[in-house]
Amino acid sequence: MTPQEKRKELLSATLVKNLEKRHFEAYYCPTAAEAIEKAGLDIVCSALSKDSVPVHSFAPQKPFVLFIGGEKRGISAEFMEKAAKVVHIPYAREGVRYSLPAASVCAIYAFKLYGYACTKDGKEQ
Repeated sequence: MTPQEKRKELLSATLVKNLEKRHFEAYYCPTAAEAIEKAGLDIVCSALSKDSVPVHSFAPQKPFVLFIGGEKRGISAEFMEKAAKVVHIPYAREGVRYSLPAASVCAIYAFKLYGYACTKDGKEQ
């Protein structure tokens, strides 16, 4: 086995061990939001609100779970209240009050956040 293969195997085993530990600890939380927080993850919600920041200004500082609500009901109050950050996709015109389809929102966030998954601390390497 090459050194690169050994490193990859060790990283995989460590990741699985950490995820199993987080899952076990999260199992004993009364709400999903508390389980996410207990696992050491931030809650980030995609919604237009008075406290939200545009997605192009969002720079995650730690691992997070992104909640994207449906077009009609949005995101549950539990997650909105516990959100570390609320981000939105700005529209070209001010005062627009309709929502994008959830699939489109997912695609926009995937494109925006892909760079953070491929770089260290959101900075180019």
